[in-house]
Amino acid sequence: MPPLRDRIRPDVRVLFVGINPGVRSSLTGHHFAGFSNRFWKLLAESRLVPEPITYEHDDRSRLISEIDLSDGGLYDNLGLEPVWRDHAVVLVSDAGPAFKPDPHIGRIWRQLRYAVTLLEQATDVRKRWLIASFLKSVLDGTYWGIAGDPRNYPFEPGVEPYSRRLIRDVISQVRIDFDVFSDAERAVLETHGYLIAEVAVKAHTPDLVARDAPLELPYGPDWMDEGRVREELKQSHRTKLFSRGGLL
Repeated sequence: MPPLRDRIRPDVRVLFVGINPGVRSSLTGHHFAGFSNRFWKLLAESRLVPEPITYEHDDRSRLISEIDLSDGGLYDNLGLEPVWRDHAVVLVSDAGPAFKPDPHIGRIWRQLRYAVTLLEQATDVRKRWLIASFLKSVLDGTYWGIAGDPRNYPFEPGVEPYSRRLIRDVISQVRIDFDVFSDAERAVLETHGYLIAEVAVKAHTPDLVARDAPLELPYGPDWMDEGRVREELKQSHRTKLFSRGGLL
């Protein structure tokens, strides 16, 4: 596949580092272009850009004058190497599904499990190093992940998060593949993501918060019903191959 070009300029103010650019991003030549990627929608909602844009506009002058894009996963799966040496604050958002000894993907797991296990071990070591660096004030910043529980942060978001069991068994297991997320998957992932990013940033990097506004969930309270979430996401851990009809 053709390489994906970084868009980084001198004197960058904000740098987003993705992990392992996907097939569609490589083929289109644009960052965060996957069907299930929510980066551009959430970027617009963050108000870091003046208007909604798509992956096709990732080199717009009004974007790259303030924000730079990189996919560091080809070398560093957490994407930290390009930023920790010359940036004052490091924010790490980890959307990788939590590891399971048997991910229920059929016979192919026999060929993949050794490599995947080694990768997971190395990634966990780097996470521990990162968090230890935050605690020792070697780095300034914070970390949050899809398997994280907002209750573990010393900040009360004012909204009751999903239960630990739901996060562990359902949300942290949502697949990563080349298919678009369903409306239910988008709603749950964004709701959980908003909550845990809110508590992580306000707990550990409060100086970044320009306006202490109350948290507003993107889909309202409807998707906080855990029975509904379990029903809608009961197949979301299963990888889809080639088409929506073929599940592993």
